Amino acid sequence: MVRKFASRLLASVVATATVFATGAMAQAYPNKPIRMIVPYAAGGPTDVLARVMAQKLTESVGQNVIVENKPGANGIPGTDAIAKATPDGYTIGLSTIGPLAVNPSLIANVPYDPLKDFAPIMLLARSYSMLAVHPSVPANNMRELVALAKANPGKYSYATGGVGTTQHLSGELLSNVAGIKMLHVPYKGEGAAQSDLLGGQVHMMFTSTIIANTHVKAGKLRAIAVASAQRLPSIPDVPAIAETYPGFEVTAWFGMVAPAGTPEPIVRRLNDAFQAVLKNPEVVKKLEDLGALPAGGPPSDLMALIRSELPKWRDVIRKADIKAE
Repeated sequence: MVRKFASRLLASVVATATVFATGAMAQAYPNKPIRMIVPYAAGGPTDVLARVMAQKLTESVGQNVIVENKPGANGIPGTDAIAKATPDGYTIGLSTIGPLAVNPSLIANVPYDPLKDFAPIMLLARSYSMLAVHPSVPANNMRELVALAKANPGKYSYATGGVGTTQHLSGELLSNVAGIKMLHVPYKGEGAAQSDLLGGQVHMMFTSTIIANTHVKAGKLRAIAVASAQRLPSIPDVPAIAETYPGFEVTAWFGMVAPAGTPEPIVRRLNDAFQAVLKNPEVVKKLEDLGALPAGGPPSDLMALIRSELPKWRDVIRKADIKAE
């Protein structure tokens, strides 16, 4: 009895001490620069978003937030570096749908587990694409395009920036829900794909709403639909694919994560800081320029999103037999 009591007392003391130590750590945090890993090259949309966030977070927490790019291999090395970092709040990372929700089904032996190896901080932003066609395609809306594709299996092509990209998965998801067969034409980058779409070498593409809408206004492309759950406020005249196929949604999302084991008070501190950053008009404008919408919310929202996206894209990848290049 005495030993059991002593053991319980010791456990209680240790737990209390841990709580106080963690609380003290969170109050002192941060007291040195924070490293923000981006698993993509400098200059891309994820990197641009990261640098906007880093600048405003620096102003908010009073410590330098330094962006470190670790590009390559579908974002795997950079995302793995986040997972393997010391969980003390001084290494965080900005990752995306690819490394966290697509790669585990697309690539064998991914070295991290998106559900176990990260402490989600916050879903920062979402962006949606537009399905646009070359003017030579005789379709003005989703139903006409699907009817055209059904009448001509494999004839109509869609361009993407590569195998396994969000554009590729969008095309395969549409093929699944609409019961059509389209020809996938992968390029080494989105720019080359867009050039051939504008030139009429390919028929259609899921691409940035901002880029696509510019060409639509110029008469170089025709807008069919957006891949969001409902119409976007910025282009209300363009219907959502979900209006024809309920539940269709493809979100290119950006999430801030830390290594698993990062103390919860520090995660909350970071979440609060990023919530404030997302309310900054300058940041909102920058997101709009990137074709993204601010998200926010508690860490649990990001974890719930990852949990829902993993089986969704696993199913699409399996049905289309997509293999990473």
